[in-house]
Amino acid sequence: MPASSSRADSTSAARANPAHAGRANRALDALNFFLADVRGGLGPYLAIYLLTVRDWNEAQIGAVMSIGAIAGLLAETPGGALIDAIHAKRALVVLAALLVTGGSLLLPFLSTFLAVALSQAPPHRPQ
Repeated sequence: MPASSSRADSTSAARANPAHAGRANRALDALNFFLADVRGGLGPYLAIYLLTVRDWNEAQIGAVMSIGAIAGLLAETPGGALIDAIHAKRALVVLAALLVTGGSLLLPFLSTFLAVALSQAPPHRPQ
């Protein structure tokens, strides 16, 4: 479904039930507030963890964090197209949040550069 028709559908739904639209907008605002900067929030902790616990040098830490940022950048447009195209938007947002959580929870069990870099590659900004 093209993005313009989904906007038209949500606009007509908002006209039909303005209270529901206000509630949906508040829920979306809350989601954006809590998930907007997951990468920025986890990044400093990842750097300190890799430096102090894993004894990585700054170049390795910077490379891993850059890989995660580049993966997020590359996934932004296809992710936006996917979210516009599917009807299960909530499920996709939940899946993206679970991927970020899973990647973060795996860190203590990963020891190689490649494994840590791959754990940081899932998109970190579900929208």
